[in-house]
Amino acid sequence: MKRSLTRDERLRTERSIKSVFVSGKVLRGRGMQLRYVANNLNHNRYLVVTERKFGTAVRRNKARRVAKELFRTSKPEQTQGFDLALIVFRGDYTFSERSRQFRVLLGKAGIL
Repeated sequence: MKRSLTRDERLRTERSIKSVFVSGKVLRGRGMQLRYVANNLNHNRYLVVTERKFGTAVRRNKARRVAKELFRTSKPEQTQGFDLALIVFRGDYTFSERSRQFRVLLGKAGIL
């Protein structure tokens, strides 16, 4: 099974992104925040954002790659039909810590 995020699975348009941030529900966890809203599609769309004060471009990009991997690896287990935005905050978290927290947030949202 292919696990990469396709073009259709990325949240790209300004209108869609605004709807997640304006009318979406918010769940906060250690080192991250999940915003989500129903999208009336048969698949989820994803967006990863890093905090402005995260650090250098290298650290921001690594955090984005880790977050995208979290989306990809949990994709088969997720309930479909949501726009999801994950805001990643700075902090020295391992991949397993981020993964655990991410799964907790998805569980609280009823997506996992």
